[in-house]
Amino acid sequence: MKTIWILTINILIAYVGYGQISNGVITYERTINLYKKFANFTEIKTYVKEEEKYRKDVYELHFNDTMSIFFPTVESTVHTWTSSCNTVTSYFNRQWMESMLFYNSDLVLVADSLQSKTWKITDKWRKIADYDCRQAVYQVDDTIRIYAWFTTAVIPHVGPESYRDLPGAILGLANEDGSITYFATKVESKPFDYINARQRFRFGEMTYAPKS
Repeated sequence: MKTIWILTINILIAYVGYGQISNGVITYERTINLYKKFANFTEIKTYVKEEEKYRKDVYELHFNDTMSIFFPTVESTVHTWTSSCNTVTSYFNRQWMESMLFYNSDLVLVADSLQSKTWKITDKWRKIADYDCRQAVYQVDDTIRIYAWFTTAVIPHVGPESYRDLPGAILGLANEDGSITYFATKVESKPFDYINARQRFRFGEMTYAPKS
């Protein structure tokens, strides 16, 4: 009887672990509602037509259990006043993060320790990229709230930009006002290729052209 119980437990453990992704690439589509992002700019509708108010960019997140690299694809690296194409490299073992950010049309390197966020996990679910994802909420301050949807099928605590700290990968992320959203369109299980990811990451940086 004892042998049967041990065998059953081993099978259950194997079943739980089956299909979980620990190394791979997540492709996200980032959507910016320009009317909402520049709501304080009263002349926004003069410069951006109704049919052009949504800007869409594609990002990739390459990850394993020790680090992740989040960057725009080559097609999305054209920086304009309507959007910035930031890149973020996170080192989990060192609790360190390096970001390439746009500031006043210049590309700036920002390095800092990984910051923890306090999430409230809810009972709401939605399907993203064929994964059942559970909702979590991060209250930034009295007026700003961030919604995330994560899956435990991808076990590293990773996500777009610098968002993480949930029991699995964040496949969906959205500001409460809908001004910016990230939703995964594809999740691939593959070995983490640091050299290839960094080369693509650097190539993306080379396409940035700060204003003279």
